[in-house]
Amino acid sequence: ENFSHREFWFRLFVTFDASKHTSTTLLHGLLPKEREFIESRLEDRNLQPFSLHPLFVPVLVMELLFIEARDQLGLAFVTSIHVYVAADLHTNLGYKHLKDKNLDIEKASEDCVRHEQHILILFEKIEMNTKIAARLMTWFSTFDTTSMTAFQRKRFESADAILRDRLKYLMDGFELQLVRLKRTHGHTQLNRLGVQFPVFIYSAVLSVLC
Repeated sequence: ENFSHREFWFRLFVTFDASKHTSTTLLHGLLPKEREFIESRLEDRNLQPFSLHPLFVPVLVMELLFIEARDQLGLAFVTSIHVYVAADLHTNLGYKHLKDKNLDIEKASEDCVRHEQHILILFEKIEMNTKIAARLMTWFSTFDTTSMTAFQRKRFESADAILRDRLKYLMDGFELQLVRLKRTHGHTQLNRLGVQFPVFIYSAVLSVLC
């Protein structure tokens, strides 16, 4: 289960029959775009040799989670940059002309809070993805291949090694995503403080005048 922040999680079940050298995979609860991604990968002829391995689909799912996190993180990072540029919360003279002179400070303050909440969800997603990937990693090289012929075993072990390397690549990618996410979180916190300060001063002045 992916424990995603949405109406329902998607679930993946895999069984492996060592005597018949076959695996059965059940994946349900995907959103339409997610289903299209998985189907396109399953239909890719270049990936067909890996279909004999029971962890083929789980690795595809991890790739899907990686792409989703990457895209959401990219949007969150751009948003955090946009806010501090529009609110002029920086010292870079090259960005001064991008200041939004008509910026609604109160709305920007509320948006920063919402953005920070979204980032906290992203933290949980990426950390959960990393844990799931680490659990999958422990299952490689644990499958019974004694009933396979030498040729079958060679193909299976080759797929095992390549899929393991792919999963390791994705795990490293999740770690890099966390680095950028921490920077994005820092930007958002500073943005929230930066836009809330004028609101605080404005409210204080109003209370004195009233």
